Amino acid sequence: MLDSLQKSGIHISHMIAIPTSSTDDEIVEKLSLLMAFQTKVFVVHLSHSLASGFFLNAKKLGMMTKGYAWIVTETTMSFLHSMDSSVVESMEGVLGMKHYIPASRELYNFTLRWRMKMFNDHPNAEVLELDVHGILAYDTGLDSSKSSRKAEN
Repeated sequence: MLDSLQKSGIHISHMIAIPTSSTDDEIVEKLSLLMAFQTKVFVVHLSHSLASGFFLNAKKLGMMTKGYAWIVTETTMSFLHSMDSSVVESMEGVLGMKHYIPASRELYNFTLRWRMKMFNDHPNAEVLELDVHGILAYDTGLDSSKSSRKAEN
């Protein structure tokens, strides 16, 4: 993503890494550093668990107000539905990017087959919704099995 932004003529002035083991105090320290740089546009690529504390602290620091722009990657967007409502509220105005797979008969049939297989293989487990990562992983598996079949012929 960084390369794509730079190829488009977008200058990245600062990059800050936040370890997954960061405490709220450490996150506030990193956010304060960004405020000192007078940074106004942020591209955030964090795990959903780290993003929760990140955005709650950004809101406490007044960084979720007019004058700041926030863009989150698919890593955060994919788990938005599982985040606490206070976290989602703190992210008001954030722009997110996410894979999109349009509804189709094939997707519906695949999802139905997947749910039935999960239920049959794990009858006591809660069957969760299939997310885009599962669909893409399955699709990749199909592509590799097709390739190996072609190689055998």
